[in-house]
Amino acid sequence: MILEYTDIFEHGKTRRIKATVTTTHSASSYGMPVVVLPDGGTLDATSWVMLGYRIVTISKAEAPLMERWLGNLYTTLGVAVNPAAVLGRKGGQAKTEKKAVAARENGKKGGRPKIKK
Repeated sequence: MILEYTDIFEHGKTRRIKATVTTTHSASSYGMPVVVLPDGGTLDATSWVMLGYRIVTISKAEAPLMERWLGNLYTTLGVAVNPAAVLGRKGGQAKTEKKAVAARENGKKGGRPKIKK
């Protein structure tokens, strides 16, 4: 695959590199994919975010592994893959007086209806 990033040591110049994503590298554990750079090292989450890495091209064989790698990255950073899911969870966790009143009123009506099979 081809990745692009911002080189902070070259005044923000954009660089492209050839990298691979694999589960056979020594840095991979328990079958977790790692991104292997041209020098044989691996790409970490901090570098991915801070240097603004992005995928330019990727093979069909590498795509599922990269999807798993990015999923692990988002989990590590505490961000859901779908930002709407994060907002939905935040809204559902909100505790307001209005929600409490609505819950009490619904409770007086018998609560949540049973699901009929």
